Amino acid sequence: MLASGLGAMALMLGGAMQTAPVGEAASRPAALTLARLLYPEALVVKAAGTDGMVAQLLASDPRMKAREDRHPGIVRAMAQAVQPLRVRSMRERMPVLWQRQAAIYGAAFTEPELATLNRFYASPPGQALVATMQSGTVPPNETIPAGLVDRVRALRPRTEETVLTWMMEEQPWEWGETEKAVAGVMTRFGESGE
Repeated sequence: MLASGLGAMALMLGGAMQTAPVGEAASRPAALTLARLLYPEALVVKAAGTDGMVAQLLASDPRMKAREDRHPGIVRAMAQAVQPLRVRSMRERMPVLWQRQAAIYGAAFTEPELATLNRFYASPPGQALVATMQSGTVPPNETIPAGLVDRVRALRPRTEETVLTWMMEEQPWEWGETEKAVAGVMTRFGESGE
């Protein structure tokens, strides 16, 4: 069996196959549109970058830290080897994340409110707000009532928790591919798999 690093890596990558939420709120097209606008694939994938993975691996497992001390750069190499697998998995699982987020937004907003939010977040100022993940005020001269954006922000603890849970899940193929990628790095660094 591969080393302690795989345990921490598994925590970073997941542990269970996802299931989409069921319910009327998740099936509302306007809520799904809002979820896609607020959590675009490129932004979600970028947020799960290699540097964050390295920091989490080093902070979460003393054995990984010891391994890094013996072989400087091994943790970064592991993270870089696994990153393409994470990106592939996340892209395959984006519809599940959007359905989960749609359930939250669908329960919180009426159809007219969702339509207003979708118009705003599809606009250049709305997309700029999403891209920077600003928590400031609505840009001036917008036609959206500021209260709606505030209500979206108020949902952020729930939606961010949903993202974190989703990020920890995995596809059936991930564990085996991750194990191979990490084993290759360990071999390259002359580290045993214990």
